[in-house]
Amino acid sequence: MSHIPLTNTESTIVGYWSPVTASVDWCETNYAVTPYIAEFFNATSNIFPILAGIALFLRARSLGLAARFQLAPLFLVLVGLGSAGFHGTLLYGPQLGDELPMIYMGLVLCYISLRLRSADYPHRPWIPYAMAVFAVIYSALHIHYRLVGAFHVICALILIPVAGLVIPIAKNDQKLQRMMWTASVLLVGSSILWGLDQAYCPTIENLYLHALWHVGTALAFVQWLEAMMLVQLRMTHAHVDLDAVAHLLTIVRVDNVSEKAQLHSVPPPQPSMAFGYGTVTPGRQ
Repeated sequence: MSHIPLTNTESTIVGYWSPVTASVDWCETNYAVTPYIAEFFNATSNIFPILAGIALFLRARSLGLAARFQLAPLFLVLVGLGSAGFHGTLLYGPQLGDELPMIYMGLVLCYISLRLRSADYPHRPWIPYAMAVFAVIYSALHIHYRLVGAFHVICALILIPVAGLVIPIAKNDQKLQRMMWTASVLLVGSSILWGLDQAYCPTIENLYLHALWHVGTALAFVQWLEAMMLVQLRMTHAHVDLDAVAHLLTIVRVDNVSEKAQLHSVPPPQPSMAFGYGTVTPGRQ
């Protein structure tokens, strides 16, 4: 889903979307499977972030969580669709549909993290507007100048506050720590596969490591957002538990049906300095 300007494999096949106008041609022989999809496995593997985003959106909506928890997975869906279009066509337009939603998704995650630490960082109503302005300005610059290096730097910088703001909440919670460690291991492991795919192509082309990157990062996003949802739901004093999925991911479960209904109306507490859960205060989170 993130890109560096190089061409790893050459193909003599002229496909439906030729010629390549994107800033990168990834490590998969173009049009090897069908003349209508440039990088078949890199494109089709995006079904994982698309389905993960849809599932998380529906879960956040059913649990009555605030709009920001529903918006983040929708951006994940857009990233998956954009990435599928990018790898499927290797055109610059779809490439933008992959890269820009990643920035937007990261900004939403930053805002979620800030709100979860509202006791330590009081809410400022102007913050989401400032983020929106930044997104617009960056998008214009990215489209015009085809930013590549800056794109990677900004993505990394966005992840720092996302992790730094939320991790302290888990310092006394082993279950939450496990969720965050799982997300971190998935993200780091997927990033290693991404790097190997670039460094050793075309020798390891048939391992389709970039496709595995799509799967791993989607799972990392699922686990990280589930952790954020867990913190938010505990603020409502609902009875929240966790379920393991295939001994890998942990997802939030609200056991009491009546409490599920109350999630839409019960005002959550402000997080405390010590652990992140305090007394109930007015206003929806």
